[in-house]
Amino acid sequence: MTITGAHDRIAELAARLEQENTDLAVVVMPEHVLMLSGFWPMLGRTVLLCDRTGSTVALIPDCYRQEAETIDPVVDVRFFSFGLVDSPNLEDSLSTEISRLFSEHRWTRIGWERSLDQGAPSWNSADMVFPSAKLEETLRRATEHVGATVDIAPILLDMKRCKNESELEGIRRAGEVSCIGLRFFDRFVESGRTGVEIAAAVEREIMVQGTGYGGARRVRAFAQVATGPREGAVGYRPNEISTDRPAGSGDLVLLELGVVVDGYWADRTRVRCVGGPTETQQQVLSVVNEARQAAIHAIRPGATAGDVDRAARAVVRRYGYGDDFPHITGHGTGFAYHEPYPTIAPNSTAVLEEGMVFTVEPGIYRADLGGVRIEDNVAVTAQGAEVLGPYRVGLSGSENDDERSS
Repeated sequence: MTITGAHDRIAELAARLEQENTDLAVVVMPEHVLMLSGFWPMLGRTVLLCDRTGSTVALIPDCYRQEAETIDPVVDVRFFSFGLVDSPNLEDSLSTEISRLFSEHRWTRIGWERSLDQGAPSWNSADMVFPSAKLEETLRRATEHVGATVDIAPILLDMKRCKNESELEGIRRAGEVSCIGLRFFDRFVESGRTGVEIAAAVEREIMVQGTGYGGARRVRAFAQVATGPREGAVGYRPNEISTDRPAGSGDLVLLELGVVVDGYWADRTRVRCVGGPTETQQQVLSVVNEARQAAIHAIRPGATAGDVDRAARAVVRRYGYGDDFPHITGHGTGFAYHEPYPTIAPNSTAVLEEGMVFTVEPGIYRADLGGVRIEDNVAVTAQGAEVLGPYRVGLSGSENDDERSS
């Protein structure tokens, strides 16, 4: 993984702090640390401090010195003892390091991610760490100079709306690694295999084959698989529930797939039929793919998120399936599996800008059929849209049966 141009992001944050008359930003959420330093935290215990002059320090547990090699050289890295027999507790370690920093500066108005209630995990996704009042307590313990504390979450969320070229490179790589899983899914689906079995096999393939791809260091996959009409008919929910139900001949099998590569995310969906698809199944796939293409063709700087949703929804309605497409057409992604901006919804007036990254994922769900959704990630470009990690669209494992994929 190449070191990012995080210095541009630091300069952007410093300018925003100056506008808000805030001396210092204290950042702990992994996606924000990544954006500002190029380092994807292992545990979520890294603390990054950036002041209004652009001076930036990362406090990182010293057991992760090797992984911290990816950090942008513009960031001053300081390590603290954590997780060892003789380590102080976390708050004491951080308080000591922060106290040293405050002795070098006269920061009084401090911003932290107070209002965040959702975020992407660190590499150790089994434990999530969120900023809380304890962080503010640690800051106040460290120095008597802390005056007012303010919420900088809105600033950081706004900064993430558009990705720079270095970030797009990382998201593009995640999209390409996700194709490893989609390709394996195409080959692996067969009668008798359960949703749990398919999901676990896809995740393994991505971790084994994706690690090292294009220099990727750390890769994880989160696969969810619905098998058959009953499970697929509710595939519009925010997640699938993989079960021990075996797929049978003629069943549609729906894969919802999240992939993270060195902190950058891809969010994909494809569907396969066990055996040859029926005429109805093939027709529904063609409608969903046409809706996906219409949405992608509607993407350009200056268009609204609502324009993109309407383009997809108009196709589905034209074929008589309007009531079977109950969810939005897409959401932001890139620094997290799901980002709140932009939301590709019918009434959204959000104006698309170059560098925005979001999903396009029309779908049709019926009790007599199951679920058919095609989900790709796109970046808004000056010319329109780039699909990040293009992959075939088809119900069988044969490329001869492909729909147009772009």
